[in-house]
Amino acid sequence: MIWDKNKKTTYFMYQPYECTAVEEYLEDMAEKGWILEKINGCLFTFQKIEPKKLKYSVDAFCEISVLDTEDSDMAMDYREYCIAAGWKYICQAGKIQVFYRSDVESIIPIQTDNREKFTAIFKSSLYNVFMNLLVAVLFGFNLYLQFFQGTLEYNLTSNLSLFSGVMMLSVIAMNLTSVISFFIWAIRSKIKEKNDEFIPYNNYKQLKRKNCLNKIYLGIVMIILIFAASSTNDILSIIAVMLSISLTSIFGVVFIKKFINRRKYSKPAKFAISAIGILITIIVTINITMFGLMIANNSNEEGSDLPQKSTFTLSDLGYKDGNPEEIYERYSKSILAENLHYSGGTEGRHISYDMLKSNYQWTIKLQKDRIIKNMKGYGYDIESVSYKFNLPKDIEVDSIDGGRILLISSPNTIVKVFNNFEDMSQYDFVRTIYEECF
Repeated sequence: MIWDKNKKTTYFMYQPYECTAVEEYLEDMAEKGWILEKINGCLFTFQKIEPKKLKYSVDAFCEISVLDTEDSDMAMDYREYCIAAGWKYICQAGKIQVFYRSDVESIIPIQTDNREKFTAIFKSSLYNVFMNLLVAVLFGFNLYLQFFQGTLEYNLTSNLSLFSGVMMLSVIAMNLTSVISFFIWAIRSKIKEKNDEFIPYNNYKQLKRKNCLNKIYLGIVMIILIFAASSTNDILSIIAVMLSISLTSIFGVVFIKKFINRRKYSKPAKFAISAIGILITIIVTINITMFGLMIANNSNEEGSDLPQKSTFTLSDLGYKDGNPEEIYERYSKSILAENLHYSGGTEGRHISYDMLKSNYQWTIKLQKDRIIKNMKGYGYDIESVSYKFNLPKDIEVDSIDGGRILLISSPNTIVKVFNNFEDMSQYDFVRTIYEECF
């Protein structure tokens, strides 16, 4: 691509009900010597001109669909009407059409009826609001499955999992911010309309405040990314997943528009095709994220350096360790916590445990609460038996399923271990684990 100093592209997020903000932005750019050439999504392309005052009219035309081609019959009719009124057409972006005129002193507004303008902008915004809600719900559901179902060993000890969680949370927050902003505007405007008062539209200053929140969300994502990159080798996995998500999203949107524009479908058919296509794109994006997490997890397990000696083995209980080839160890570490899973032994004696360590006490409490909740969900009885073992006050012991599973925790460590040793007292078993692991 040849660099053209007479062209400029900017990133500007907006919704149809923020048309006044777009007008103010474009007029400000004209005074700086840039006139709008085209809009592609949130990318505004400008052409270099002599700085001058221009008056823009950014109109939401609800009769056309965001899926229509730019030169649909309805769009052309509306365009001719505006041109006849002295406005010059620039471009169309979805339901938005952009016009301008240079004689700023004698301006005839394109839309003069406040009620009609409100209805047009409200209807034009519904598609975007629906898509914002859909994205927020789907990502929220995925976040719920990832972090609120099952135990948290992997999620707490994988930087990639933590980063994907923060990224999904940021996407949800950005979309909900847009939805809430729309409903605040709609309610306020409806009240004004009933009182026959001027209907306010979000101006440039209000839009910048909303976009400032989005920048904060993105800033949080970048901070987590930097921490993850500086702490472990997950950076390549994170970048790979981000690129996959971006390319899938872009390809999905482009394919849907190309498919719809190939034939003349009715408006309901276009909406259905668009909704189904976007839903599939989001589901594929989420699955790519989850698949990337699994691949990265397996890669990290194979490449991670395990501790030189597992914290607790059969030999610590006075038994002979089993065949080294039959011992399974999995170690993972993140900026929040580290987890060791150990499983090994002989035919008659076998030990299996998960040990989570963290400098943040809330992660241990969160994991303990999750384990207890899951065990209760399986129908197991849980009993606090700390008093039986003469341990420090900050060491807690919970017996699950009659002592078959023991949960031993301190403010910074939690061990879930299966007790299969009938020839050893529970007291000696717990005391040995305490001495070796805490």
